[in-house]
Amino acid sequence: MEDPTSIMWPLFQGRTCLPTSYNITGTCTLGGYPSYAVNASNVAQIQLAVNFARNLNLRLVVKNTGHDFNGKSSGAGALSIWTHHLKSLSYIPEYSDSTYSGPAVKMGAGIQAYEVYEFANAYGISVVGGEGKTVGVAGGYFLGGGHSPLGSVYGLAADQVVAMEVVLPNGVFTT
Repeated sequence: MEDPTSIMWPLFQGRTCLPTSYNITGTCTLGGYPSYAVNASNVAQIQLAVNFARNLNLRLVVKNTGHDFNGKSSGAGALSIWTHHLKSLSYIPEYSDSTYSGPAVKMGAGIQAYEVYEFANAYGISVVGGEGKTVGVAGGYFLGGGHSPLGSVYGLAADQVVAMEVVLPNGVFTT
């Protein structure tokens, strides 16, 4: 979804801006939307946003595509970090660490399922991702476990992660 704050579920938006035929006398307010959004295009911007929110005691939420139907990527009055445009993809033919050796894909937080599927297909490999092609794979999908049509063969998508680069609540970038 090409919107820094909107999600695909009106319940978590406060149900305040429904079509007028639904409630003619109703008003449209900000509801559950964040008050501010950062369109992050690099790690430094994410670090600045995390530090800003922490220093000002603002609620902080992270949104990629808006497929979160549990309301975690929305928040009234929050500062939202929109990761949708972090679109890097790279193929690592011989990844190796203490628990895994073999091919791997490194993806930015904004990569959607159809993008990584097309990329992986070009290299003749499989990637565990959601059935919905616009789901953000490296965002809440992994963090929620990552159920998939390939789950009976490969397990949850979260089981396939070999490393993550993250910005911690203290603003530190780590792997």
